[in-house]
Amino acid sequence: MAGGSAEKSDKGEDSADYEAYMPNMPKRAHAFNLRNETTIALKLWKADRESSLYIRERSKTFMDRLKQKMLGSEEAQRKRKQKKSRSRSRKRSNTDKKKNKSSSGA
Repeated sequence: MAGGSAEKSDKGEDSADYEAYMPNMPKRAHAFNLRNETTIALKLWKADRESSLYIRERSKTFMDRLKQKMLGSEEAQRKRKQKKSRSRSRKRSNTDKKKNKSSSGA
């Protein structure tokens, strides 16, 4: 028991936490489990972080594409409107020419 009390004094509050956490488990096994739990927790955290970064990146590219598409559609709409107005003005000018010809010929 003397060795156990020396370990407790070295570690301080950690050993009390150990006693509360795993009272029936040997120190070596506890250290192994704690290391595994920490590794697993770190791996999960890292995977979660990477997935959230991946999702954020994907959503960013999606939003960029969507904005580009919207800008493209707005641009296409503007071009269509210009074409329509051009064709209307051409039609008007053609009808005006026809009217002028018919009025001058009569």
